[in-house]
Amino acid sequence: MATGELFAQGGRAQWTLEEARAWQQRVGVIKGFNQPMPPYPGFTDKEIFKKAAELGFNSCRFWGRGGANADEAIAYIRQLEADAAPFGITLSPVLLAYPTLCKGKPTPESEAKCKAYVQKVVGAFADDPHIIMWDVWNEPILKDCPQFDEEMEWITKMVQWCREVSPQQAITASLIWDYYEKEGKGIELPFPKLF
Repeated sequence: MATGELFAQGGRAQWTLEEARAWQQRVGVIKGFNQPMPPYPGFTDKEIFKKAAELGFNSCRFWGRGGANADEAIAYIRQLEADAAPFGITLSPVLLAYPTLCKGKPTPESEAKCKAYVQKVVGAFADDPHIIMWDVWNEPILKDCPQFDEEMEWITKMVQWCREVSPQQAITASLIWDYYEKEGKGIELPFPKLF
């Protein structure tokens, strides 16, 4: 199977190099910050985005709200978008920062719930130019343990579910490296080939 055909059934395929370059040209250089956290009580998200723009930032990666409730997550993203857009700040939502919905070994029931959540949230913004990237999982564990295998299985499924709703945005997982040690041997993770 060619790289560009991966997960093509029922949605978009993995981007080709040309498609990735077109996205990068459309988005430009990302000068982002992580999570709009107020520096002191009473400082609103709108004030955070205004100050960020004044400092030269143009994008914000953030953790969603709503737990397993897709409607609450969508409402939170829409609110942040309304606060950020006037200042030219794009958004990169993290679908699962603290995975409670997609946790442990996938089962048919947990897969159905997670898929419905992912597709409802991503689908609501699939053509939204203010959303530039979907981060499906915040910093998955990278060590030789059962949790690693479970998280990689979930992440692979989540990327597929995202692609099935054909978002115009990039899809990633916030791996902080793509190599780790297992049984004294280095192995490459599959992400450069999947996303």
